[in-house]
Amino acid sequence: MKNYNYVTISKTDRANVLQITTKSDFFKQRITYKVDEYDIRFKIATIDDTYHVIKPSKKDSGFTSCKISVSINLDIDEIPIGKIYFDEDSTADEVIINYK
Repeated sequence: MKNYNYVTISKTDRANVLQITTKSDFFKQRITYKVDEYDIRFKIATIDDTYHVIKPSKKDSGFTSCKISVSINLDIDEIPIGKIYFDEDSTADEVIINYK
């Protein structure tokens, strides 16, 4: 069984928006996200969450994708494009993508 503990980050045609693509089961549910100057954190959404809640869409290829907004206060060009593995501190309830 393959270990899909990574995401692929790509640019979109919209300013300050990135696309996240993965085969990880974590992204097959409603999640919230937070982008800061060192990492991107995804958590399982609760019923009370209303800010940055997304429901990734599943593609026929088995990949799940979603788009996230990056604050204009952060330099989007510092977030690397390509495959990034989950941080070792990630859990079943939270995925951390360190990019610095």
